[in-house]
Amino acid sequence: MARVLSRLEYGFTVVALLLYIGGILLLVLSGGANEADIGLSYDTSLYRLSFILLYVITIFLLLLRWKQALYTLSRSPLIVALLMLAVVSGFWSSAPEDTFKENIQLIGSSLFGVYLATRYSLKQQLELICWTFGIAVLLSFPFAVALPQYGQMGGIHTGSWRGIFTHKNGLGASMVTSVMAFLILSFDHQRWRWLAWTMILLSMILILFSKSTSSLINAVFITVAIIILQMIRWRYRSKMAAFMTLLLLLEVFTLGFVTYAQTLANALGKDLTLTGRTVLWSAVWDVVQQQPWFGYGYGGFWNAKSEVTSIWLATGWKMNHPHNGFLALLIDLGAVGLIIFLVALVQSFHRALLLARLETTAAAFLPVASLFFLITSNLTESALFSSNAFPWLLYISLTLTVIKSLERRAVSFALSDHPTSEFQHS
Repeated sequence: MARVLSRLEYGFTVVALLLYIGGILLLVLSGGANEADIGLSYDTSLYRLSFILLYVITIFLLLLRWKQALYTLSRSPLIVALLMLAVVSGFWSSAPEDTFKENIQLIGSSLFGVYLATRYSLKQQLELICWTFGIAVLLSFPFAVALPQYGQMGGIHTGSWRGIFTHKNGLGASMVTSVMAFLILSFDHQRWRWLAWTMILLSMILILFSKSTSSLINAVFITVAIIILQMIRWRYRSKMAAFMTLLLLLEVFTLGFVTYAQTLANALGKDLTLTGRTVLWSAVWDVVQQQPWFGYGYGGFWNAKSEVTSIWLATGWKMNHPHNGFLALLIDLGAVGLIIFLVALVQSFHRALLLARLETTAAAFLPVASLFFLITSNLTESALFSSNAFPWLLYISLTLTVIKSLERRAVSFALSDHPTSEFQHS
């Protein structure tokens, strides 16, 4: 019976993660809507109901181990402080009702991250991520090929694949995570290495068909980062030779990029403004300086039409986020919120690097690689501190899991350091 319940819980976690990565449900409910379908409304009640049910189940599962959950969450006071700041920002929000709704979603997804950290080990979380994105990979192909009205985009992005996601960038970002997870998995599981590399290949194919340039670049960067992490554990001579080779390649790449930036942009169908993002960032920065310390309230700015109109007029583009996670956090919670997050991020990165050096399994690379991707992806997208978003709950889960793992190692070391002390004093 216990085994059956454990498998049911495992299955629930995978389904929940599929919902959090934005796969299938919202795309089907939208009927395959595109960016060009301005003003198109569709019923999302089933989508909202799914998340409410998810929150309820998450709270129930946390109550079963409430002491462990409270202790785990208390180990990262900066995360708690950031969440509290988001909640109280409703008092000065430009759209208080929207801030209230966003906060419910933010707390719900944050609790799911705490649940992952308390329920599953680092290795199990890696396996869950592989299951989730493996399903996303295998479903995206039939959606794109057999159901192009759903799996491919129209309008200005006609022909770009989006698979089971509502946008091509959603597919691209998810496939970068897929590449990261399966690459790490391949180091530890020799028997199933062929399957992991098959999924990596399929993920890269989906990135190419999504035509998401930023995702392609991030996939290359994250692969190099994981290889560097693997090299840290090599012998000194092999490590130094590999590092020198990578350094030389990086210099060549940087020189080539600077020299041929415009040519590369033209070849990729882009421009040096990053498809208008630099103009958008300049307009957003002007707005940020009007309320620099505490921002406009979590999730409140983009629904306050009187304030966001200035950005729309400056860019000629009606967007609902700044295409930069750090700017999004500045708009929501100001410099205070951004500073809290950056300090927490530095702490998390330091702990994750320490764990990667101490552990012998490749699963220990997951926190470092995920944090690296969180930073690079949010240079052009806005998923840094988003409610009901996979990157944020993964950040919480891995941050808390790393703290738990390091504390466990410290206790084990302390006990093994003086194994006979009690006998000597008795």
